[in-house]
Amino acid sequence: MVKGLGHLGLALLLATTPVQGTELQSRDSIRDTAKRFARQQLDEEALRQVVKIKPGRLDPRLRLARCDQPLQAFFPSGARRMGNTTVGVRCNGSTPWTLYVPVTIEVYARVVVAAAPLAKGEILDGSKVRLAEYNLAKLPQGYFHQLSKVMGMRLRRNLRMGQPLVPAMVQAPRLVERGQRVILVAGGNGLDVRMPGEALSHGARGDRIRVRNLSSRRIVEGVVTDDGLVRVSP
Repeated sequence: MVKGLGHLGLALLLATTPVQGTELQSRDSIRDTAKRFARQQLDEEALRQVVKIKPGRLDPRLRLARCDQPLQAFFPSGARRMGNTTVGVRCNGSTPWTLYVPVTIEVYARVVVAAAPLAKGEILDGSKVRLAEYNLAKLPQGYFHQLSKVMGMRLRRNLRMGQPLVPAMVQAPRLVERGQRVILVAGGNGLDVRMPGEALSHGARGDRIRVRNLSSRRIVEGVVTDDGLVRVSP
């Protein structure tokens, strides 16, 4: 649609019709400009996948003067980079105009999905997940490329067979339970000091938890690094 006239998803001619004999800008050239621009905006990782870019149909009544400058394309503010989006195409020549072209951008890649129906609370292993090709535009909350990234994780919700896993659906397994005896590790320069402690909260790998030093009775904070190990920053 021409700039400033209604919803961006449509591409209707609402501009002044050129006078008799004026050469017109072809609809295909506008769609091609939008398609090339959309591909150029994809990052290197996306371009290594299977990419499909489909400019939408332009209204057959569209009559815009042929631009005497190369057409320029842009993403309107807030436009998505994948899925159903909009690309602006403008002419900055002697007869300026701006049109908004609906575009569908699909990027397909192999992601981790459930290999069977899975229940909340299950611990993931190699028999419960597999890789399958999926449209990344439908996974705005993220995804996993590697099976190893989800091994040992616990499900936060039920999954149907073939459903992609997103980060919010899984949680790292607890390595430390509240009240558990742990080993506090402190030090640096290759020299570690270890002392007994008591975890004051649950923790997964990488979590920062509070621990009571059983020698000094002081409460310190540290990061869970392994089953029963908590590293305290110097």
